[in-house]
Amino acid sequence: GAVSSPGPPLPLQQHADSGEELSAAKVALVMFRPPNAEERPEAIAGLVFLWLLPIIVAAIRFAWERLVPMFRRRVQMELSVGRYVMLILAAQLAGLVVWWWLKRNRTIFVSVPATLVFVLYAVLPGISIFMAMRSILQGASEAPFFVLLGVFNWLSGYSRWADDLRSDAELEQRPAPLVAAGRERAQALREFLWLLLSVDFALEELLGRVFRLHSLRFLGPPISSAGMTLFEYRTFAFAMGLGAAWAQTRVLDLLQRRTVLMRLLGAKQAITAGASLLFMGISAVSQYKNTVSWLDEVSPSPRMCCIVLWIRQFGAVFGCAMPLVMYVLLKKHCLGALPPDVLVPLALLCGSVLGHCFCWSMTRIWRERGEDLGSDYRVLYLFPRTSANGRRLASQTMRSAKKRCAEGATSTAVEWAASRIVRKGFDVFTTRMLAA
Repeated sequence: GAVSSPGPPLPLQQHADSGEELSAAKVALVMFRPPNAEERPEAIAGLVFLWLLPIIVAAIRFAWERLVPMFRRRVQMELSVGRYVMLILAAQLAGLVVWWWLKRNRTIFVSVPATLVFVLYAVLPGISIFMAMRSILQGASEAPFFVLLGVFNWLSGYSRWADDLRSDAELEQRPAPLVAAGRERAQALREFLWLLLSVDFALEELLGRVFRLHSLRFLGPPISSAGMTLFEYRTFAFAMGLGAAWAQTRVLDLLQRRTVLMRLLGAKQAITAGASLLFMGISAVSQYKNTVSWLDEVSPSPRMCCIVLWIRQFGAVFGCAMPLVMYVLLKKHCLGALPPDVLVPLALLCGSVLGHCFCWSMTRIWRERGEDLGSDYRVLYLFPRTSANGRRLASQTMRSAKKRCAEGATSTAVEWAASRIVRKGFDVFTTRMLAA
């Protein structure tokens, strides 16, 4: 085998993208790399739950304060026995129709989880920036703490999006876009904001609001005379916001790893190692046929692949623009005070511009990569941190595997047909001989 040069080993994601000769040590690192605890789907699901905890709590509070009193109201309705019977029969008929449709279209739902994983992976930076912009705009009327927390979340989403753009440009050997040039400054500012918010939470909320050691307020709202306990919702909301911001940063960083995406798609350790080696162009490994078959199973349709690529490139831009447009159009101190005769055409104009940008960008992606997205190896474009050379090697390997499978199926069919013909001829010959 080849002898590797001295120095620290390359990370797993860089093996397929480096121009160095592969060695036995690098292949062994890919094959026998132990699974990381934080890369498991359970850990990712826990971080996502912590990230969405403020939204879940807000939804529960809204349901408890608004919906529960409405459902407690008594409504008297007089229905005959015939109508009750008709409702029961209609519900059963609808259930049978749904069951029949699911049975006939069960093959569609096999690829739905994989497509959903790819879409969620691509849309998370855009969702992060969208929620951060809403937090900034809403926090401006509450407290500076929520504004800075929204800025922190916005910087996390921007860093992940800019890192994806720069990595794709570097791996495809083209210049990085100018919009991704501020990634390092954004990360430095994010670390400073995290330290500032943590210190402010300890000084204002814990020492000031909970323990009542002082009455100074810097970033939080003024202290009220009631509810100064640790279970007061404002303090709990600040703690949830900090925890959600940390979880969001970890989720966005973990989902940049190819192995995490493979595990979310349901790949086992052997399939993950085989797919990683396949991106290096190595096909003489165990689980080779299973790896190619798994990649073919999780491959979305060409249109869905185009949508995923569009979300990765432009989802963050639309996620940042949508809250701003809605805020400017709805708030009274902006354009919301205009009469409906003027506001409605402005809303239609904004929607037309956003729709035109969406159609133009989607058409551009399809024209650039339409041939590759229509091929059997289109799933290779959806995995992160994959170079053009790695995709080329993996696509050649997948094409050769499909060709071997087709040739094997053809030879098996020919052998079966030939054996049937020989056996049939022998039976006819023996039957005539016996009759004679």
